[in-house]
Amino acid sequence: MAQHPSRPIRYQWRVHPAREQKSKAVAAALVVLALLGCAAALLRDWVLVPAMALFLVGSLGQFFFPTRYLLDDEGISALSLLHDRRLAWRDLAQCECGERAAWLRPRRRSWWPGRGGLRVDFPTINSSAARRALEECRQRQAGDAAGRSTCD
Repeated sequence: MAQHPSRPIRYQWRVHPAREQKSKAVAAALVVLALLGCAAALLRDWVLVPAMALFLVGSLGQFFFPTRYLLDDEGISALSLLHDRRLAWRDLAQCECGERAAWLRPRRRSWWPGRGGLRVDFPTINSSAARRALEECRQRQAGDAAGRSTCD
């Protein structure tokens, strides 16, 4: 996704959990391979095994593949190999922060799973800067809507 000239990027960071947590990445890859091996042995249908592999890797895509977060005056974007998501500040209803990530909820909820909000992972290095950037833009664009933010 190319940067639009009318939306200069204020903050950006990149998160790659599998690279930062190598032992968990190896464990997850072994579980995926074991499940695929069991499926191949039990199903004996080689058409389903690649479909299952795509499903398993896709469901763990946010862990296995890097995500780049772009924060501008109009909203936040999460760009990754499998999908690009954007949430405009005017659509933001709530921001909840944890130790490693924030969950941004839009005003309008979607019935489609995974489309009800945006998870923003913090990098292990300089995560306080990412939190400050997210909170500053959220407060400036959406206002402090009844004090629902817990990003400090």
